[in-house]
Amino acid sequence: GAALKSGGSSGFAALLAGSRGGTGDFGGRAWYADFWSSSVSGGDAWTRNLNSSESRVNRNSYYQASGFGVRCVKD
Repeated sequence: GAALKSGGSSGFAALLAGSRGGTGDFGGRAWYADFWSSSVSGGDAWTRNLNSSESRVNRNSYYQASGFGVRCVKD
């Protein structure tokens, strides 16, 4: 996880931009970053989370109306 954050060694340089909740509220800027995955979990979708206080990558499922980051990869 630490290698994926800005200044890390992976070259990805994720910014900890926070997220938008299902009700439209914003939070977590400079504290965490959530990214959608392409996998669903029932009516929710899986996300990956980077947190300023942890060096690992977390996996969670969230309501699909939430607003998280997307990483586009050129084929």
